[in-house]
This record gives sequence, C-alpha cells and structure tokens, in this order.
Amino acid sequence: MKYFVSGSSFPRANIKRVAAAVEWRLMSCHANYIGHLDVWMREALALGNDSQEIMLDSGAFTAWNKGEDVGLKHLIRAYASFIKRYERKTKAVWLINLDRIPGRKGGPEPTGEEITAAIHESDENYRALVAEFGARVLPVFHQGEPETRLREVAGMGDYICVSPRNDVPEQSRVRWCRAVHARVKNKTHGLATTGVLMATTIPWHSTDSAAYVIRASLGMVFVDLGDTVRSLNISKDSPARYEAGRHFDSMSKAKQDFLRAKFEARGFTVEELRTKMWSRASFSVLEIIDWNYRKQIVPINEPSLFGV
Repeated sequence: MKYFVSGSSFPRANIKRVAAAVEWRLMSCHANYIGHLDVWMREALALGNDSQEIMLDSGAFTAWNKGEDVGLKHLIRAYASFIKRYERKTKAVWLINLDRIPGRKGGPEPTGEEITAAIHESDENYRALVAEFGARVLPVFHQGEPETRLREVAGMGDYICVSPRNDVPEQSRVRWCRAVHARVKNKTHGLATTGVLMATTIPWHSTDSAAYVIRASLGMVFVDLGDTVRSLNISKDSPARYEAGRHFDSMSKAKQDFLRAKFEARGFTVEELRTKMWSRASFSVLEIIDWNYRKQIVPINEPSLFGV
C-alpha cells in the first residue's frame, strides 16, 4: 500500500529530516497552504528525491470549514502550475476532484436536494478537470452517499478516492470502508485512513493521513513495534507522565532504553522529542513509513454493512 504523507506545513529543518524517505506525498492547494508546495519540492529535490508520487488536493474541505469556496478556475491554474514546474521531477502527479460539500459547517444536516445539487456540481467539476488534465484526476465517493453513487464514481475511472466521515467512530469508518471494497474492483485511495485497522484489513491501493501531526501536537510520537504502530506519550507537559506505563517517563528502564536507542538511531534525542512538536511529527513519519512497508493486509469484507 502506498502511504501518502499529508499535512501541508513542515518547517524547513524538519523537511530535511524526512523528505528523502518520502515516496508519496499529498498536499493541499488551498490558499493558506499552496506556498508550502514549492518549499517541500525544493527541499526534497535538493536531497535527491526526484521519484516521489505527488497527490494534490483541491482544499475544498479546508475552505468549507472556513465558510469559503474554492473556484474551479483558480484550482485549474494551481494544478497546471504545479504540473508545469514539477511533473518531470516526480514519478507521477495525481489530482483530487473539486467536490462540492453540501450544507455548511455547524449547520443542519443537508437536505436530499442539497446533496443532489452538490453531486451534480462535483461531476461538472470532474468533467472540466479531466478535460484539462486527463485520467490523473480522481473522483471521490463520500460516506453518506447512496450505493448508486458508488457505482457512478466507480465508473468514472480505474483509480478513485474513498472518503469516510471524520465525525463518526473509527469502527464505523472501518466497517463502511470494508463494505465499499466488497462492491468495487477499482484501485482506491483512502482519504485520512491510516489507522491500524484501516491499513491492515482493507485492500487500499493508497491512503493518506496527517494523524502524525495531531499526535505530535498532543505530545505523542508513533512508534513502530513490528506487528503494529502505537502512539507514545513523551511530552514533558503531558499529564500522562504521572500514570504508570502511559508515558516514556513512567516506563521501566528496559523499555526506556529500547525506545531511546530507537530515537537515537533516527537522529533524535529524548529531550528533543519531549519539547519539540515538529521533531515528534518527523520521527513519527519515519516510523510509519517503515511499518507500512512491512505490514500484512488481511482483507475483510462486510457487504451487509453499507451505509453505516
């Protein structure tokens, strides 16, 4: 499975620590983040990484969260500019469709009419982007849309995006994604889908996640433990340090020595990971990449659970 590292902003010093190892990178073309595209590419190319696959996102969800819209003409310019500058310096460039998200953040659930109108606009955008960029444009199927819509999206191309909801429990997200895969033969990209169950029980072609950033902001790192990857509290400010076994400081000396050796092998110190959020994020990316290469996928289909 291809693990696309998402999350737009890495400080330059931290890009230098991870970019050589990143084979797949997803970045947003939202106005707040588009400047980070050039920063990442310049640093990665300076490190000799000229074989990345890049996936560009329209930024529609970020805009929706802010009560904004993403204009199709603006997005075409952004996608075209990146392709012109960097396509020959990458292995592939994929483009996610500009979807219209029905309703508004914090508002009532969208009506059936609003959902139908949003799907129609999304399809119009998809046709315009395909006319401009061809089969590299990926349509998206969202949790909450009917099974008839899944068949429509599956018929749009060989490679499609599948987007589970972010506001439901992980178990429901996983079961819904399994049910989707029982119905399609397409290559699938899972948007924000790198939990352990997501990654090991669903036959994704590719996934992405910025969970490493969220965990780092909460004082944690991901640690590759061979058969799984788990989060570890390490921040000096974490209240978990007072609970036995829940923080680096409250672990046995043997476990601390094991973890310290793992940190140092990647060029990080315990003190750095205690105090620097982006150091935690960078270490976690490297651990997830290594775990992703070795993990085993045992597909589980749940065809009776569509729509959960």
